[in-house]
Amino acid sequence: MAAGSSKGGPPRAARFFAGPGARWRAGATHLALSLLVATVAFALAFEVWYPGALFAQAGGLQLSAVVAGVDVTLGPLLTTIVFKPGKKGLRFDLTVIGVLQAVALAYGLSVIFEARPAYIAFVKDRFELVRASEIPDKELAAGGAYARLPLAGPQYVGVKMPV
Repeated sequence: MAAGSSKGGPPRAARFFAGPGARWRAGATHLALSLLVATVAFALAFEVWYPGALFAQAGGLQLSAVVAGVDVTLGPLLTTIVFKPGKKGLRFDLTVIGVLQAVALAYGLSVIFEARPAYIAFVKDRFELVRASEIPDKELAAGGAYARLPLAGPQYVGVKMPV
């Protein structure tokens, strides 16, 4: 049987992450996975929380760029720094990096979620954007038609002017 074959040699992943350039291949793999996860997460934000032109107009683009920039660069960079094939504790190091990256992404998505447009209100002669974070909890607790913030994009509402 030939050396490195599927039956007698090391597993394919072990061969891929061994030898010269293994550190860079591990970092590149982590980068590709991070980009995939970030793309799926921000597609949710773009399609559900900030539909249409609201993503750019309401600042979703800037928030997403910061979150993705931090999340997509730090994880792969740390993996590239700590990766050494056969290193004792490598699995622990990579697990910690993955958990920290997931926590950072979850926090970033929660900020984007809280800043999402909840209502688009027609006031006098223009439309005003009302973000979920701008509505005080005591207003939500009071009940009524607006006791729950919309989760799937903003609702259009009209405002009665006081007389």
